Amino acid sequence: MNDMKGSTLKVFSIIKNTQDIVEKNKNIDTYKLRHSIWYDRQPKYIKNQCYGIFNDIENGCFSYKDLTNAIYSIYLYKKKVNLNELKSKSINTIKETLTKEQFIHDKKVLLEVNKEIKLKGIQDYFKIKEGGNSLVYELIQSKCISPILFVKLLNEVTIENIDSESPEHRKFRRIIEILKNNMTRSQEEN
Repeated sequence: MNDMKGSTLKVFSIIKNTQDIVEKNKNIDTYKLRHSIWYDRQPKYIKNQCYGIFNDIENGCFSYKDLTNAIYSIYLYKKKVNLNELKSKSINTIKETLTKEQFIHDKKVLLEVNKEIKLKGIQDYFKIKEGGNSLVYELIQSKCISPILFVKLLNEVTIENIDSESPEHRKFRRIIEILKNNMTRSQEEN
């Protein structure tokens, strides 16, 4: 039973750490275990949710890293993450949007978009426009493409007009950077 609590504690810690990183701009390790007293003081509902997520991880439905990537991905679209969104089906759906296949699909979508708006190159999708957002941000927010495109190309492009970036876009870009770091982190570290 003690080992079980430690694992549900790990789930709880990941959820709380990602929340603090995104919502409170704390600079902490996503996978750092919280003191068990914080978990012990949680209502039964939260403990049950953590136990359900832990069970899915133990049954091989997804990994702790997939859980973390899913939480960060949800934050790209919402201000808060609801524990009910962290079910096996939704985590695996998000996991599919962060694959090489999805990246290839998203690049094809950009080619189709480019037929209509005729941009010079991929760099133009990342340029901050008058409203403070980039075209790639708007395409991701409207779910025409997935976040993997921004994640994969983040270090390959220079975001022009970054001084006129909106607070939403800045937060979005920050989460993309965190998501990229988490995706490149080895599974053994978690």
